[in-house]
Amino acid sequence: MSKKKKNAGLDPFDGLPVKWEAATLARNATMIYEDWLMSVALARFRWEGLPDTCDERYLEWCLLTEGVATLAVSGGNLYSLMAVIKGAPNMYDNPRSWEALGQTGQYRFPCDWSNGVVVYDNLLRVPLGYKLRYFARRLALCDRTVDVNLMQQHHPMIIAVPQEMQADAESIYRQVADGEPAILGTPMLREIVERITCVKTDAPFIAQDVQAVAENVFSQAYTMLGFDQILEKTERRVDDEIKAETGPSQIMRYNPLRARRDAARKLSRIWDTPVSVYWATDWESANYNYLHTLEEVAEDGSADPGFLA
Repeated sequence: MSKKKKNAGLDPFDGLPVKWEAATLARNATMIYEDWLMSVALARFRWEGLPDTCDERYLEWCLLTEGVATLAVSGGNLYSLMAVIKGAPNMYDNPRSWEALGQTGQYRFPCDWSNGVVVYDNLLRVPLGYKLRYFARRLALCDRTVDVNLMQQHHPMIIAVPQEMQADAESIYRQVADGEPAILGTPMLREIVERITCVKTDAPFIAQDVQAVAENVFSQAYTMLGFDQILEKTERRVDDEIKAETGPSQIMRYNPLRARRDAARKLSRIWDTPVSVYWATDWESANYNYLHTLEEVAEDGSADPGFLA
């Protein structure tokens, strides 16, 4: 007698029963979009002037997940660590003291405004993570809705047969779905055909409408993160119209940028090297392309240098 496989019927990646595949797909879709949006959020800002003892990625990660971090000096070095607020705040709701804490919890030291500053992710002083999870769930719902709708187009009917013929009916349907000839004994096939009931679902194809909803959700998420979104495409658009559409995203961009710059400004009181923060732009690639084009213009006298105007 053969032994049953220990993990038979379980998904090899999730360890969940295969019959729960829909729940697994929904969860995976949510995680994919959550990673997507968090990756975008982590890359929004660029810090300049931080020493090697600071980790810019970890600083932004703390701000994204906790909503607060600290830049603090210990032993003559500046560190970017988690901030554990202690005690009651002052009359402006700013902390009087806190503790700088490393990821492992083993490295820590006390802080106040004489040796550090508190950095907030935004002026509201709340983490961004739960908002990204909200948009990720909506995007995942759009994906799963499209999947179900496509399945309804692929299998636009429900087949009912007597229970004793279920196995034969499944065999016929499986062969037809795979593009193979449906071959069974003639009497049995005739009996199934005579006793079969086919109900058409007639589900409308709504994938395009759902895709439009997903694009709108993406637009909302990117606007919240501070990225300009121009939804309508027209041949001509005046500057005032563009400013009206990009205004909300610019305000959302300024909010977290100001929170970081306030901390950088206060840091100048205790740290000699200036620290600045900017909205992330790929300056290296832009400068490389600019200089490379200059070299081509210099080598080819007939080249048009009008791009410099």
